[in-house]
Amino acid sequence: MRISIIAVLATGGLAVVAGRAGAQQNQSGFPPQQLDEMSQQRQEQIGPRNWGPPPPQGSIPQDTILPAKDLWVCMSTDAYQPVFAEPSTKAPVIGQTLTQVAVSGPYVDGFAKVLHYNGKVGYVPKGEVRPFKSEIKAGLSCSIPGVRPNGTPVFDIH
Repeated sequence: MRISIIAVLATGGLAVVAGRAGAQQNQSGFPPQQLDEMSQQRQEQIGPRNWGPPPPQGSIPQDTILPAKDLWVCMSTDAYQPVFAEPSTKAPVIGQTLTQVAVSGPYVDGFAKVLHYNGKVGYVPKGEVRPFKSEIKAGLSCSIPGVRPNGTPVFDIH
C-alpha cells in the first residue's frame, strides 16, 4: 500500500515538474520567428551603441614578468594529468596540467620537471609531454619569457 502511494506521488510530482518546465520554455506565446523579428526591430530602435574610444595603451596595467631562475621550455601535454610533488607516481599530487607545461632540465627517473601554476616545481611522466603544438592555430610557437610574482610561468604563444 505504501509503495503504491509513493509511486502515485512520485508520478504526480514528475508530471507537475514536466508541465512547469514546458511552460517556462516560451511563456510569451509568440513563435520563435516572431521573437526574432521583435528582437531585430528593438535593435533597430536602439540603434548602434557608442562605447567611446578605446583606452590609451599606456593606461592598461602591464603584467609584471620576472626572470625565471631556470631555463624553461614550453611543451604540450594532455589537460588534467596529475602533477606529482616528486618524480614518482606514489608522490602526492600538487595539481593538474593544462594543455601546455613549462619543462626544465633532463628527465629524472622517467619524469619531466615542470613549473606548476602555483609556482611550485612538480613532475609529470615523460611520456605525457611532447613538443609544443598549438590547439588554437597551426604553426604557432610558445616560449616562457619568465614568471609572474607568484611564480606562475608566463606562456607566450605567438
